[in-house]
Amino acid sequence: MIRAGILGVALFATIGAASAATISVAAMPGSSETLVGIDGDFIVGDFEKFRSKISALSKALVILRSDGGNAIAGLEIGRLIRLKNFSTIVPHDRRCASACALAWLGGTPRYMGANAQIGFHAVYDARTGQEDGAGNARVGAYLNQLGLPDRAVYFITRAPPTSITWLTQTDAERVGIEIATIRPLPQSSTEEDEWAAAGFNPEPGHNWRDDPIVGGPAASTVAPAAGAAINSQFVEFPEDNSTEIYDLSTVQILLPGKFSIIATSIDKPDVMRLKLKAHDTLEVYCQRPNGEYEAPDDLFVLGPPDMPVSKIKIETTDKKDAGDRIYSTRLAIWALPYVRFASRRATGIEPEEAIVMCKGADAKSLNRMTRNDILNGTRTKEIFDCNHALWGLGELSSDHIFIMNPLQQLRSNILLYYEALCSKVTGKEPYAPP
Repeated sequence: MIRAGILGVALFATIGAASAATISVAAMPGSSETLVGIDGDFIVGDFEKFRSKISALSKALVILRSDGGNAIAGLEIGRLIRLKNFSTIVPHDRRCASACALAWLGGTPRYMGANAQIGFHAVYDARTGQEDGAGNARVGAYLNQLGLPDRAVYFITRAPPTSITWLTQTDAERVGIEIATIRPLPQSSTEEDEWAAAGFNPEPGHNWRDDPIVGGPAASTVAPAAGAAINSQFVEFPEDNSTEIYDLSTVQILLPGKFSIIATSIDKPDVMRLKLKAHDTLEVYCQRPNGEYEAPDDLFVLGPPDMPVSKIKIETTDKKDAGDRIYSTRLAIWALPYVRFASRRATGIEPEEAIVMCKGADAKSLNRMTRNDILNGTRTKEIFDCNHALWGLGELSSDHIFIMNPLQQLRSNILLYYEALCSKVTGKEPYAPP
C-alpha cells in the first residue's frame, strides 16, 4: 500500500497551456523505488522520451495526470510499463483520461487515489468526427495483451467520442479491472497544501474534448487510409468493416522466405455494436416458440437499412449423425439488412446472417465463443511463401498447414498483405507474381 499525495510533489511543475507531456524522474525517499511523473498531453515522440528516461530503472511508480493525447503514445507507454512491471497511480483529485488512462492500465499494480478521475472512450478522427476503427482495434489488442476480461474491454471502449466513461471502484470490481488500495492521508495534512507547495496547477487549461483526435493528432498516426500501419509489433490493414492485425511477435520461420504469423480480424466499432446487439437479441428470442418475429427497432444500430428487412426466425432442424442417430438443433437467425455486409453470388446478393444456437450439442459453449469472437476478433494462423507468391492457412495449435494457394487466385487485399508482411519479416522484396 502507498500514501497518495506526497508521492508526486517533486515531479510536477506549474504548467500553462497544453503541450507535450513533461516526464520527470525522482528518487523516492527511504525506498528503492523510483518515481516517474507524466504530466500533460501525450504526443508522438513521448514514448521514446519515456523509454529513454526509464531505461535504467528496475522498479518504479509512474504517476499520471493528463487529459489525453496520442493513443499510440499511451499504448506504447502502457506496454513498456507492463514489460518493466512498474506500478501506476492517478493521485487524489487528479484526472487521467483517454490515452493517459490506457497507459495507466499497464501498471502492476494500478493505484487510484480518492476522487481520482480515470476516463475511457473510443478513438476518433477529428477531421471526420467518426470513430477510428484501426485505432480502436489497436486498443482492443492492447487490452487483450494486458489480460483484461471481455467485460472490461467492452467497458473501456464503449463510450463514443463525444462522451466518456469514468471509472469507479464499483465498476472496476464489476468488470474485472484490478485496482490496489491506497492508504488515506493523515487528517493532520492536506493533499492540496502538498501539491500547492510544489507549485502544481491542479486545474489544467486543456479539456479532453479538445484533443484534435482523441488518441492522436492525425488519423495517419493510427493507420493510413490505405495500406498498412506498421510498428514494432503489429502490422494493421484497415478494411471496410474490420481491421486485419498481424502480430509480428508470433512469426515462425518455416523455410527461407516462408513463415507463419497469427492474424486477428476485428470488427470496426460500429460493426461490433451491431453484431453484439444482434447476438444478444437472438439469445433472448431463443426463449420464444418456433416461428418468425418482427425485428425490434433497436437492432438497426447502423441507421436505416439499405436492404429488405427480414424477420427473426426461430427454427428447429433434425439431422443424423454418423451412427444414424437423430439429433435436433434449434437456431435463431436474422439477416443483417445492410449492403456493406452482403456477398455477391451468382444467384444475386446474399445478406450476412447473425446466428445463435438455442439448443444443441455445446450450444452454450458455441454461443460464448461467438460472442467472444465479436468482442476480441477472430484469430487465424496464416502462411506466407515470399519466394513463390503463395498464401495459406494453418492450424493455430500445431504446425499443420491446411492449404496453400497462388496469390493470383485470391482476393486483391491478400496481395497487399503479402507485400507488406514479406518485406517486414524477410527484409527483402517478395517475389511478384506475373
